[in-house]
Amino acid sequence: HEMKLAHRVCKNCGHYKNREVVSTEK
Repeated sequence: HEMKLAHRVCKNCGHYKNREVVSTEK
């Protein structure tokens, strides 16, 4: 679930709910 959200989460922000989503993208 988190992974899916991370993809749709604000990519520009780079952070989602205090989590680094950009990290997964890299």
